[in-house]
Amino acid sequence: MATTIVFSTTLTAHDAPPAEFAAIWARKAGAVLRLVHVCEDARAPAVLGTSEEGLLGDVRARLEAEAGRLRTLTEADVQPYLAAGTPVPALAEVAELEQAELVFLGDVRRAGGLLDSTAARASRALPAPVVVLRAHQRLTAWLNGSRPLRVLVGIDLGLASDAARAWTARLTQLGPCEVHLVHVCEPAAVHERLHLPPPSDERSLSDEARLALERELDRRSPVPAGWSRRVLATVEGGETALVRLAHLEDVDLVVVGQRQRSWLDRLWTGSVSAGLVSDCPVSVATIPCGRVADAPVTRAPTVILTAVDFSPAATEALRQSSGLVPPGGALHLVHVLPPTMSPDAAVHVRAEAWRRLTALPFDAAGGRTVHHHLLEGDAAAQVLALAARCGAELVVLGTSQQGLAGLLGSVSRKVSEQSRVPVLLVPAASP
Repeated sequence: MATTIVFSTTLTAHDAPPAEFAAIWARKAGAVLRLVHVCEDARAPAVLGTSEEGLLGDVRARLEAEAGRLRTLTEADVQPYLAAGTPVPALAEVAELEQAELVFLGDVRRAGGLLDSTAARASRALPAPVVVLRAHQRLTAWLNGSRPLRVLVGIDLGLASDAARAWTARLTQLGPCEVHLVHVCEPAAVHERLHLPPPSDERSLSDEARLALERELDRRSPVPAGWSRRVLATVEGGETALVRLAHLEDVDLVVVGQRQRSWLDRLWTGSVSAGLVSDCPVSVATIPCGRVADAPVTRAPTVILTAVDFSPAATEALRQSSGLVPPGGALHLVHVLPPTMSPDAAVHVRAEAWRRLTALPFDAAGGRTVHHHLLEGDAAAQVLALAARCGAELVVLGTSQQGLAGLLGSVSRKVSEQSRVPVLLVPAASP
């Protein structure tokens, strides 16, 4: 059964060239192009499909004529669909009904705020990937085999980025693509999350921060062969940075994941995809989280972080984690001291904690290594930050480590809720 691609047309001359491109895409993908026009006449919901449809004029005839023109011109399977209502809800209903794999929109930029544009609202509301076509001639040349497609993919460490990468990988099946992954970050925020000193320059990352971030990105999804990836440190917003890159680097298509957050979330935190749809000079694809995302490949951990407080549960956690470290792997052992100690006590406490930490048993056979870390402060925050800095792929904690509990509750609970990597909770051995 053929898949369905939707193109939303206003039946104006402005939409004719993008519709031709959508038909060419559908033909090459072996899909049906559903040519949708949404009639916004208040009478449309009541009269469409009835003997009184003539009240709406010749809208159906014009839609069928446009579908016929596209079939003749492109040899694609183009089927007209006349809907009623307001554009975004009507398109969402059609996309859901047709189980559309893709929705194309012409350049529908309008005056007003970012969140008022039809394209931005469609990218959040539709259940399928949405491509807003601008400078579509670039994409047409790619589909015709005249040139590779230069694709810029905005990525982070979330599921929405998994969706964007997966959709882009499928895009490469239609023709040759030059894919460039870009992670935009604010240096000060990265350093704070990693519990590192502030960067010397607000527009640059320290070597340690950049290495930690690169490891996190590698763990989330390694760069496919032939693709490139970079970390762009900037104080600009993500959408501003991507728009600037699209201008500077002659990009043909920008792809981002779409989390489809609530209106209140967007009011407070903004939307990278909405900003791109509004301002980007080339076509923009927004990919809904979870729709096309392929699960990241699960690999056995080679770097393991274990928090210890010298309790029975910590002893069992160490035993379990030591057995999980493969040949050539690394085990990081961390003990977190409380943040408030008198200066006189601190010297003795640190020395004793370091002695006990480095005395813990570890089998270094097979090239396995162990690294010791003695930290101070909030235990959960320190464990999470160290996990990112050392590139841990698994965090191991004992479940009754009272010394790590602190004033804000169980460290095991807080780490398991906030960790970006799997967490293994190990109970103390039975007596």
